[in-house]
Amino acid sequence: MNKLKPCPFCGGSNIFEGNMLLKNRVKCRDCNYDLPIKQWNNRPREQALQAKLDTLRLAYDDFDRVVNLETARLQTRIDELEDTKMIFRHLLEDVDKEIKNILSIIAPAAGKGDPLNILTKSIKAAFELDDERTN
Repeated sequence: MNKLKPCPFCGGSNIFEGNMLLKNRVKCRDCNYDLPIKQWNNRPREQALQAKLDTLRLAYDDFDRVVNLETARLQTRIDELEDTKMIFRHLLEDVDKEIKNILSIIAPAAGKGDPLNILTKSIKAAFELDDERTN
């Protein structure tokens, strides 16, 4: 006979298997519940619940696997975006330096005035010259 499970009624483990009076039966000494030996370990509800629990555990493992893969994929994308952000930051710093360099060249030549206004006029003039050349 397989090892006997705890009592299906009270969960106690103080059980004994048949004697002269309880031939082919199992009895719990904690609650006096008894069943035929063939039925003692047969727990259809418990087995059905265990099967459902096993299915849920497999589904959870699959879900966990997908979440971990997606988390890794998203972290890779975040890293890529951080790298792109750094590239743009460096480009912006380079453009800022170029603008300051251009302003330092234009401002003394233009005399007094707002360097940004002078730069804007210079850019507009450059575009006007470019437009005249293309027409």
